[in-house]
Amino acid sequence: MSLDQERKKINQIDQQIVALYEDRLKVSEEIARLKAAQGAAIFVADREQAVIDNVQKGLKNPANADSVQKLYQEIMRLSRERQQEILANDQTNPEH
Repeated sequence: MSLDQERKKINQIDQQIVALYEDRLKVSEEIARLKAAQGAAIFVADREQAVIDNVQKGLKNPANADSVQKLYQEIMRLSRERQQEILANDQTNPEH
């Protein structure tokens, strides 16, 4: 294996991650609307911990648990941020 080959693999993986992240954000936007309709809070600590616990169960290498926790904490922080934007936008543009 060469450095260039390994970098190409990383680039391909990164494209997959970005596509999945965008899919996740789209679902998160719909969840924001459902939460608003139900009067539910955007941040639910127990739910976020359950998400982290669930993804950590799928780890092939338990040594990655801490970094996966940090990754998902950031993903969920960004997701909450997006949900807040969606709800604010929906309030100013109720046709949506």
